[in-house]
Amino acid sequence: MIKKTVSLDREWNFVASDRTGTPLETKIAFSLISAEKTNQIYVKNKPVRTTPDKGFLVLSLELENSTGERVYFYSSDYVRLLGLESKKFEADFRNPRFEIAPFSTKKDKLAFLVDAKEKNFQIQVGEITGTIETININF
Repeated sequence: MIKKTVSLDREWNFVASDRTGTPLETKIAFSLISAEKTNQIYVKNKPVRTTPDKGFLVLSLELENSTGERVYFYSSDYVRLLGLESKKFEADFRNPRFEIAPFSTKKDKLAFLVDAKEKNFQIQVGEITGTIETININF
């Protein structure tokens, strides 16, 4: 398996929701830990490999709930990969809505299918109606 990793260590605070999807006053710490370029990921504990001309850009995240209430969160709603002509791509592989217990942290990953030769990427992180930050990732 071919693999390259870049440390990112960035953090934002985003609104969580309750079990029904209603936004709460509660915010979670959304941390972008690292980015990895690889030709294989695991989906439901089974390996998924790309063709020789493709790869995966995998983002490792941590979601921290520092409150006493159970919250829910969709990581994929807050991250987009910028493509040609400013197209914004949703993650190709992502987890469903996360339930985060009180005073705990969950790990998450988002994977985007990318060109194997590409070494420079831009992702956007932020709320749809809020401030969006562009992050450059260079391998």
